[in-house]
Amino acid sequence: MTLLTAIATHLPAPLVERQLAYLRALSPRSRFVVCYGGDPSEFADLDPTDAVYIDDPSLRGPHFDKSLNQLLNQLYEAFVRDEPDIEFVYLVEYDQLILTDDFDSKLVALAQA
Repeated sequence: MTLLTAIATHLPAPLVERQLAYLRALSPRSRFVVCYGGDPSEFADLDPTDAVYIDDPSLRGPHFDKSLNQLLNQLYEAFVRDEPDIEFVYLVEYDQLILTDDFDSKLVALAQA
């Protein structure tokens, strides 16, 4: 069973790439993708195989006005629908920090329990 970790972010592309590099070094067997809701010109600098642009103004507004409907739909279409091995999706925001290399197996075990 595979867990896909999706990071919702609006940060500039160099910071997104730095975060991905950290996560991939920490947990090389895990799969990370980006749901980008920031400036389209910054998105153009990201690897399109690992990122999807979310053109939803609510993601750039106050936290209590955010809607994840479009994000979840585009995440599914871009990374989950055609990947039968992905059984779980873990959606985090850019400011959540993953600290252990086995976070994904712990989350899957918790979900199965």
